[in-house]
Formats: sequence, C-alpha cells, structure tokens
Amino acid sequence: MQGALARTIPWIPGWLFLLAGLGLVGAAILVPAEDRLLEATWRRDRAHAMVEHREQRLERYRTYLAAIERGDEAVVRSLARSQLNLVSLDREQAEPLPEQHDISIFERIEPAPPTPPKRRRADSKLLRWSTDETGRLWLIACGSVAILMGLLPPTRPAARREDEFIEETEDEETDDARFAPASVDDEDEWEEAEEEED
Repeated sequence: MQGALARTIPWIPGWLFLLAGLGLVGAAILVPAEDRLLEATWRRDRAHAMVEHREQRLERYRTYLAAIERGDEAVVRSLARSQLNLVSLDREQAEPLPEQHDISIFERIEPAPPTPPKRRRADSKLLRWSTDETGRLWLIACGSVAILMGLLPPTRPAARREDEFIEETEDEETDDARFAPASVDDEDEWEEAEEEED
C-alpha cells in the first residue's frame, strides 16, 4: 500500500516549500488569535478577582450594619470611643485614649486588597513577528511565496515517466524488428513484393 501511495503522490522537493509555507501562514493566523485568547482569559480572571473582592466588602459591611442594628455591645463601645470620644462609666479602669487615634472604622471593615492575576505571555520571535503588523505581513508574504514554489511543477520528468518512455521506445524497436527482413534473400523478396504492389 505504501508503494502504491508513493507512486500516486511522488515525493518531490516542492513539498518542503509547501509545508513550510503552510506553517508560516498558519502561524501568522493562529498565534495572534491564541495571544488574544490568553489576554481575554487574563482580563476575565482579573475581573473575577475584583468582583470577589467587592462581594467580600459588601458582606463585611452587611455584617457590621447588622451588629449595629441588634445593638452589639462591643461594636457600640467601639463606635462611642472612636467617633464620640466616650468611655463607659461602669468600667473599673478607663483606658485613656491616645492623643492621635484613627477615628475611621472602615479600615477594620475593608477586606485585604485583591491580588490581580499575572498575565503569562511567552516571549518568542514568532510571537513578536506574528503580533506585529509589519512582521505579520512579511510572514504571510513569505508563506505565500513558499506555497507557490511548492505547487510549481518539477523542472524534469519524474522517474516513472522516464521508465514509460523507455518502455515505449523498446516496444517500437520490437515492432520494427518484427517486420524487418531476416536475410538478404528475404530483403530481395520484400522489395519485389513492394514493386508488384506499386
């Protein structure tokens, strides 16, 4: 089967140019598309991290608001001390307030800042050429020229055609030998027969 396939599709040097050209054109088309896909994935992950951070922030605010509405003692005392500079009188030893204290309660409520995902991008010449407008045009042009060179017919006949030509020549020589006279007498008879026909 491999022999039949080799006879059907002969291996010529043009196949190398054809494959190389297809590879260049395919790289010029697929590599930028993959780069845009990776960038879209990175943007999606970053947006997901921001949404998750905001959800945590809303949840903390809801929890703090619920504690204030139900009158949680620790939360009320913290607000009275930080916002109104008041201390409960029933405490045995009132702790003095620092001269400069943070009166904002949001720092204790705010969640940790989100960690944005890092974008992973392979640094290669093929990626730089295929994503650059000028380089991409050069890749497509070189690939097209290579494909054209690969599709051009060979400059000399294939071995199979040479064998067929040799076989046809041998058949013609055999036919000539079949009808040629075998001796001198036969040649004379052959000439006389031709003269009688004329």
